[in-house]
Amino acid sequence: MTKLTRLISNLLAGKKEVRDDATKNHTEGRCGEQAEWKFISGNGELHISGTGFTYDFVRTKEIPWEPFLPLIRKISVEEGITYLGSRSFRYCSQLEEACLPHSLSQIGQHCFAYCSNLPSIQLPEGLSIIDKHAFTYCTSLQELTCPSSLTQIGRSAFAHCSNLTDIKFQPGETIEIGSSCFSDCTKLARIRLPERLTRLNRGLFQNCASLMHVHIPESVSTIEDEAFKDCERLESIAFPASVHNIGKQLFEGCHRLTSLTLPFPGCGTPASYHKFCELFGTTPDKEMRVVAQEQGNAMPDYYLPVSFSTLHIAEGCETIPPGNLYNCYMLKELHLPASLYLIGNNAFYNCAGLTAIYCHGKEPASVPEYAFNGIRKNVCRLFVPAGCRDMYRQDKSWQVFTHIEEMP
Repeated sequence: MTKLTRLISNLLAGKKEVRDDATKNHTEGRCGEQAEWKFISGNGELHISGTGFTYDFVRTKEIPWEPFLPLIRKISVEEGITYLGSRSFRYCSQLEEACLPHSLSQIGQHCFAYCSNLPSIQLPEGLSIIDKHAFTYCTSLQELTCPSSLTQIGRSAFAHCSNLTDIKFQPGETIEIGSSCFSDCTKLARIRLPERLTRLNRGLFQNCASLMHVHIPESVSTIEDEAFKDCERLESIAFPASVHNIGKQLFEGCHRLTSLTLPFPGCGTPASYHKFCELFGTTPDKEMRVVAQEQGNAMPDYYLPVSFSTLHIAEGCETIPPGNLYNCYMLKELHLPASLYLIGNNAFYNCAGLTAIYCHGKEPASVPEYAFNGIRKNVCRLFVPAGCRDMYRQDKSWQVFTHIEEMP
């Protein structure tokens, strides 16, 4: 071999070594102050090891394994990692498995967003925070079990998980669930909310089209606007007596709703009530019935389900504000609590569809002259506690009902 040939050969070998080093550097590196990553191309695994946090990949911080995002089928995170940074695995469209350590305490925002092939995720005990949009558009995710250590789920964290059918909460810490957290989970049919939850934030179950059963714990005091908007299969729901603040348009688009149990007749605290109809929507809807407001009232018309027939006003309610059920002519059955002592003027005006009113108070509530205007008093049957029929018959406001009967 000539001197020139040997020189060219050495140069080519050097280039190969540089190229091999570049490839090696490209498949592993640092992803946190004390955290490292490695992509194993043979099985499509992204392996993260070390201790502490991984970086948030926002603004100018580039995801080091970004070229491999479409190739990642498994993510393994070793014990010692405490935080997975924002956008870490977003758009891992082929991801099928994620193994998370018990040392993990927080999942950053958009961390697993758009992992559309991920069928399940085992959230480890010790995890306390899931940031906003963390699993949004994980459209293959079917089941979810939240550990007892979980204290916060961010806004829209599981929104658009269209195949999610089962969500379980383990008894544990007081938890906060962000607005729209489960919105557009269109196959979710039932859910039992955690016992220490204090509020249902705005749009929590919006467009959960299959939702039929919701258990709301007695720890809840506030239910915000549009919490159940467009839950088309929801037929009945009961709010516990602990709920003192109820938002507006909660049941807009709930076409099959038949029965409601409310601690107040569609209002929050006595000082901040609003009309019952405000629980429904104002957008014209051919599948709903329009409830027009009285002339001179600045409120818009509302659209209530044709199927809506039964309203239970839960114990604890003492007054029904004037005009509260104005023009709710589709209502057929009304249950009034024993705690009720005052009914406002025109409270049930033109509730012409009523066929039964159940009064659980042994003494008749005080009723102004026009409270029952529009009710067909010869058709609507009044049911009162045993031994109280004569008392209701002698009351000038209640004696207008032709049929007064005692309950067993």
